[in-house]
Amino acid sequence: MSIVDKNELHSNLKSGIVKVTFTKVDGSTRIMTCTLSENLIPAREPSETTRTKKPNDNVCSVWATDVNGWRSFRYDSVQTVEVIND
Repeated sequence: MSIVDKNELHSNLKSGIVKVTFTKVDGSTRIMTCTLSENLIPAREPSETTRTKKPNDNVCSVWATDVNGWRSFRYDSVQTVEVIND
């Protein structure tokens, strides 16, 4: 089980691009470049609907720059975090 500082990870994601390696629910490993920086996330189209979900403190939703879409991972599945650009 991974120990990740959620606040530090979130701060890094807000500042730029981060490479996160984590274990997916199916047991495979995923390496994802992602961000929460408003400057790097495309603006929503006015016609796009927004979904609202109950927040889950165990899950981090991010903009995956490698697939240009929203993805998420569980904090406890994180293996490594590498700041790419800040």
